[in-house]
Amino acid sequence: MAGQPGPPKKPFNQLSPAGKSQRRNPTKHRAYNLAEGKKDSERKDRSEHNKERRKRNIYGKMQPGGKVLSRNKSGNFSMMIQSKNAAANGSGKRSRYA
Repeated sequence: MAGQPGPPKKPFNQLSPAGKSQRRNPTKHRAYNLAEGKKDSERKDRSEHNKERRKRNIYGKMQPGGKVLSRNKSGNFSMMIQSKNAAANGSGKRSRYA
């Protein structure tokens, strides 16, 4: 399997509308993601997360139980299961941070 990163691509007709848009015009979406990652606010947030992960000695490691470092409402860091962290992104009546 050398030379094949990840699973095979889904057929085009099985993709969501967003997936179809990205498949049709990947350079536009890649350029957007690159620009987002270069923002000062994003760099600051990444550096704060990395600093905290180094302090807790979990930098570069996946925690047992799929826990990741996330922020709570007060802005402090806490360990949270990754799926719960992704779900706490402000959907519905839920606020952004649980």
